[in-house]
Amino acid sequence: MRVIDTHIHFWDLANNINTWVSRVNEPSLIKNYLPDMIIKQFKAQLHGVVHIEAHDSAISTISEINWLSQIMKTIPNLKYSHIAFADITLPKSEFAKTIDNLKVCQNVSGIRHILSHSTKFNYSPCDADLSQNANIATNLSYLASAKLIFDCQMHPYQIDNILDSIKESRVICVVDHLALPAWKNEGDEDYKKWQNTVMELAKLDNVYIKVSGIDMFRQEHEFKNVLDFCFKNIPSTNLIYGSNYPVSFNHDYNYWYEYLNNFNLSDATKEQIFFKTANSIFFNNTP
Repeated sequence: MRVIDTHIHFWDLANNINTWVSRVNEPSLIKNYLPDMIIKQFKAQLHGVVHIEAHDSAISTISEINWLSQIMKTIPNLKYSHIAFADITLPKSEFAKTIDNLKVCQNVSGIRHILSHSTKFNYSPCDADLSQNANIATNLSYLASAKLIFDCQMHPYQIDNILDSIKESRVICVVDHLALPAWKNEGDEDYKKWQNTVMELAKLDNVYIKVSGIDMFRQEHEFKNVLDFCFKNIPSTNLIYGSNYPVSFNHDYNYWYEYLNNFNLSDATKEQIFFKTANSIFFNNTP
């Protein structure tokens, strides 16, 4: 089966673009993760990868793009797309300048600005909730006009704050990690909020949801219930596979692929999730 991994991170610690890795309390991350490594490990046909920005905040996103673009030129059989960083809260003139500069980069297909903020859960990389920033709606419209993707990493109540802007702008929005399924007890307020947000996202034909990062929020025995809900309520044409490697399952690049491939899904659904939709979004259906 052909597979496009729509959420992967690469780094070489020697180039000092990702020094944050050395500061996290996760020894398994403190080593190099490069494209040739996953090609050798993967048990299916890796058709393409979408690299999600992972550089230090003090480093220009262009530096990471240039570094990885040079590496990917040596692997011409592996398609490559890059989600760069851009501050979605900038004033429109500054945001437009940033986007115009990124559009010059051949492999850039969109931008990400992690906005995940929570007072309830440990996963809160953004210091404040910026989801109601007045510039977001205008900038999403500019992103749509530039034909670039908005890679959205936010908690459900934050997504609700920008849902109308996503709908009205018609920007292609790719929601990370199953819309962050975080809750203390199944059936509680946060569980219901996640369910409702997923169902609202599923109504929009310009929104796609990554089947990725589930281990950041749920234990393995909970995976099935989360996936059952998503597969029941989201059209398969709006779901795309992502490994979130090496943040997720860095012990085995094949683990998440094999877990999904062994799930009770039709071959047509698997092809849609693992390849067809991602190929359309990130590579314009190129064979």
